[in-house]
Amino acid sequence: MPNFIVLRLTPTNPVDAATFTDFLTGLTVNVFDISYANPKAGLPGDPTAPIGSAIFNLPQINPALPPLPIPLLLLPPIELLTYPANTTIAQSYFPEASGFPPQLDGVGFQSVATAVIPYNPAGPEYVSTDLRIQFVRAGVTLVDPDIYYDVQLFTSAGVPDPYDYQTLPASSVAAYVTLPEQLDPSLAQLIVPNDGSPPAYDQLLMAINKVLKADPGPAGQNIAALITANGPLTTDQSRNIAYEILWGPQPTLPTPPEALESMYRWGAYNTFRWRYRLAGALARPPPPATRPARPQDVFYVSVSLRQE
Repeated sequence: MPNFIVLRLTPTNPVDAATFTDFLTGLTVNVFDISYANPKAGLPGDPTAPIGSAIFNLPQINPALPPLPIPLLLLPPIELLTYPANTTIAQSYFPEASGFPPQLDGVGFQSVATAVIPYNPAGPEYVSTDLRIQFVRAGVTLVDPDIYYDVQLFTSAGVPDPYDYQTLPASSVAAYVTLPEQLDPSLAQLIVPNDGSPPAYDQLLMAINKVLKADPGPAGQNIAALITANGPLTTDQSRNIAYEILWGPQPTLPTPPEALESMYRWGAYNTFRWRYRLAGALARPPPPATRPARPQDVFYVSVSLRQE
């Protein structure tokens, strides 16, 4: 029977379902088999082809259903959603019901998705395949810094239906993969390894040059030209670029729980609680493009810049 690679995709931080749908829209996930012969498969510049890909498409309410809302007692035994033919990434969903007697009002979505990729081994494997994962959207490619060794495969007599992806058992999941936030070709986005090791150099160099095109500019500016013209970057310059990569752009600031004039007016009731809530929201590290930056991330990125 055929085997499949099942990936559970989650956001870096909790987000609402609509935001997660934005992360998925236009997304392709490529998987590469890491082996003795191809240890750099999936990295920039390596010609090894992926062993499979998964694509997200937005589903729609099944047109065969009666008009919503539908009394649950009259709900026909058919799938609530339909998917385009090439869909291999499906966002988890749930039926939205209300009232008594209960009725189906629609379909809601969750901030989790599942990718299912057919697996055809290219050659002999020790235990199972080892995976490197690429995320591609709008011409931007990011490589997951983790390698998933000897993953579990899902065996099925037929090709799974995207409608049923969320019900595939956890025992058949190859990896839980953190999905980078919406990939933007205008931004210097970079995935920093969770173990604190330096990021992939080729991706780092591309991110650096995207920052330098805008600051100090002009368009087409890059680190090689700057070093040729002015010599090596200073520590402060390197740290500035590192922060730009790891922290930009920032999300919208939190809304104060009460009008600022009331929060800071002498004698107003509950002013301390309101100020405390606002201070806590402002102090909480906002998520950057991949995940909150740690001091060692800035250190590794800035050191890499100094060594360029």
